[in-house]
Amino acid sequence: MPIMNDKELRQKLLRKYVLLDACVLMEASKQPDAFIELFRLLDETGCIPVLFPLVEFEFLRNAFLKEEKAKLRSFLETFSIETLSMNPPDKFMERTARIASWYASQRLAPDLTDCAIATLLEQYADKLFLVTFNHQHFPKALFNRFHLMPTETKTGPMVAGFYEFDTERAEAFAKRFPA
Repeated sequence: MPIMNDKELRQKLLRKYVLLDACVLMEASKQPDAFIELFRLLDETGCIPVLFPLVEFEFLRNAFLKEEKAKLRSFLETFSIETLSMNPPDKFMERTARIASWYASQRLAPDLTDCAIATLLEQYADKLFLVTFNHQHFPKALFNRFHLMPTETKTGPMVAGFYEFDTERAEAFAKRFPA
């Protein structure tokens, strides 16, 4: 991973869509002060937060009390969140299945959400990036991790990775592992 200086990073992020993985949303909802630097960076670069239904599901699924769910929904509402379409849905799921087989060829077993995130990143490769703590779920065979941002939390340090879909690597990977 090449090290980007602050100016290069800000230029790369400028007015792009950002998908925050459920793990980032969960930690940030519990400890918002620990994530001020991340949210400031995204705000200052004009990044547009994107909500993906499967990530929203993962974020909300453990909130079984009405008050708890309302608190988490309120947290999501603090962002001006947009939704990117999965057009067309049948092709999206076909592509998601293909990406799942690529993962399997690497002896990885991601869940549906990670495969669908990968498909969304592929569909919007030129304008969408992901911020996650789950580095092993987004391998170099398909993704470019272009930045790491350490965050000190109450439970210890966490490192957020900034990922984008790497179309060239994916094409080379597809040649090695055809459908």
